[in-house]
Amino acid sequence: MNSTISNSNPNYTMNTAFSDENGDEIIVKISTEPFVKGDINDVINWMVKYQYGHVNMEDNDGGNGYTFFFIACLHNPNDDLIKWLIETNEADLDYENYFGLNVIEFLAFNIKYFDKAYEEFIEKRAKLILDMHTFDFNKKDNDSITKFQKICRNGNYKIVKYLVTNNHVKLDLQLINDTVNSLNQLVNQLKPYSGGYSEFIEKLKVIINYLNQLANNFVTQTDI
Repeated sequence: MNSTISNSNPNYTMNTAFSDENGDEIIVKISTEPFVKGDINDVINWMVKYQYGHVNMEDNDGGNGYTFFFIACLHNPNDDLIKWLIETNEADLDYENYFGLNVIEFLAFNIKYFDKAYEEFIEKRAKLILDMHTFDFNKKDNDSITKFQKICRNGNYKIVKYLVTNNHVKLDLQLINDTVNSLNQLVNQLKPYSGGYSEFIEKLKVIINYLNQLANNFVTQTDI
């Protein structure tokens, strides 16, 4: 897919820290343009220019969790570039940012801030990456919340269903019920502000209904 995305091409630079050949730390303001709207050659030229850098470097300013690879996945419509970064191992797909998010979690987190056309683009981008790499979505954070649960809380049914139907997450009845309870709690927290969150609440309810159906299937299979 190489279509034009309406919300793409932000004017963005990153303050990035890395070590030079002497081991001294350098902080440089670097343009993300090759990753936002460039192609493979543009990124290769970037690598030559910033020879001590790499695409997994994170913004050193404010801890927003952006890396050059994350930016490419979120904004660049060139699928060939994303595939190249993955196939050449330039992108570390096991990398987790400042907030402990991998690239799929990062995309799921950001998807709710864009319009419908961009949402569909990010869904396809997530599927492309999932088809090229195995992630551990059962991994828990320090609060015992799994990566799957975090993705569910971002309200995109298609990504959630893709994880389930393609066996990217190992589900059991306990995980399903815990996730449903977590989503119901989130819905209740947002209801007092429903004027601003009504659409998002409805998206969460779609996921809740889907997970409840999965739970019913588990119970039925157990009873057989």
